[in-house]
Amino acid sequence: MATTATTILGVLCQHMRVTFSNRVVRLHGVYDASGTIVGEISYFLRRTFMNQHCSLCDITHSTFTQRPSWDSCVADLGCEFHLHHRNDAPASVTATPGYVAPCVICEFEDGSLKLLLNANELASCENSPEQLMKIITEILNHNSESSSPL
Repeated sequence: MATTATTILGVLCQHMRVTFSNRVVRLHGVYDASGTIVGEISYFLRRTFMNQHCSLCDITHSTFTQRPSWDSCVADLGCEFHLHHRNDAPASVTATPGYVAPCVICEFEDGSLKLLLNANELASCENSPEQLMKIITEILNHNSESSSPL
């Protein structure tokens, strides 16, 4: 899996999406699902019968509940990590250049936001909260020479 993280890091740096000018204060993860009752049922049916998945949902949740390892991974990260559904994500998050759910967005202390991980990059985490945090940490630490990481 280390090669996956290295590959993703290389792709992100190649696209210049991770050039940070100031400190990351929070991360926003946006599910490719609606948080309404109808949305939750719809996602369950799409996932079960049509094999359509939200890669962020698969990382944070098992079939019906949040993965126990998710909270401990976020606690170890060192910054806030807010999770949103498509319908309840803040307008500033959905207005971030490159935003398409599911994704992870960085919010900086000056209020600016940047796309950190897209759907394909989240899928490469293979449903693992630990792998997601490893990739996020590598990306942010890679940029620590020019800015303050987490």
